[in-house]
Amino acid sequence: MSDKIPFKRTVSQVISSTPYVALKDGLYTLTAMIRCSPGTAKIKMYAQSKHAHPALNYITADESWKKIRIEKIKVTGGQVEIGFIGEGAAHGFCIVDDVTLIMNTGL
Repeated sequence: MSDKIPFKRTVSQVISSTPYVALKDGLYTLTAMIRCSPGTAKIKMYAQSKHAHPALNYITADESWKKIRIEKIKVTGGQVEIGFIGEGAAHGFCIVDDVTLIMNTGL
């Protein structure tokens, strides 16, 4: 996410079960690598399934890469929306990489 003017952006994806890969109901952990410019005033990662309140992780602007996570995301109905919401000053940026959603196995 970035722009030449002050911005507010949302980037998201709905992950759903398919006939080939099931997204089973249960608890999951969402992780991502994040790198933001100091001009990115507010950024958050979220996950939301059905009518549950979204699980959120607010990210501090930092030019070095850092791994963030949200644990115990309750997935129901074989579908979850994950995303990032950013708000920043002109020429600010936030780079997201290596996003994973992994079911907690209880081990």
